[in-house]
Amino acid sequence: MFSRSLSVARGPILLVTLVTLARFGTEAAGVPFSVTRFISATVVILAVPFYLGLKAARGALSGYAELALASFLFAFWGEITVAIATAATGLLGVQTHYLSPEEMTSTAMIWRHAGTHLIVGVVFGVYAILVSAVVYKVAKRGAAQPAAS
Repeated sequence: MFSRSLSVARGPILLVTLVTLARFGTEAAGVPFSVTRFISATVVILAVPFYLGLKAARGALSGYAELALASFLFAFWGEITVAIATAATGLLGVQTHYLSPEEMTSTAMIWRHAGTHLIVGVVFGVYAILVSAVVYKVAKRGAAQPAAS
């Protein structure tokens, strides 16, 4: 079950990792926030559960348990990448949207902010499970009904 869930989540996990790295890298390099705001791990985390639900409905996963695991792994990992980018911002002393200038004055504030993203990861994980399950149910129901003639 775990390997199949991880296999389906692998692409989205890679995507959210690359998006977070791209945003961190471009902001650290000095690209204005007005440009980098369009590179968003949050948008990826909110959108991918729809994809996972459809993928599961097409047979990539064998049911709700595998779908829930894939969805949670993806969403939680997404917030882990944001927590790492947040910590890196503070520890490297670069300016990104991940930390405010005030937060960068205290190591405790840096770690508290990064740790908060792990809590948000659980919340997004629950969101991902619920959304992907609803999409899965609707897609399975639609596939089971014969086409109208």
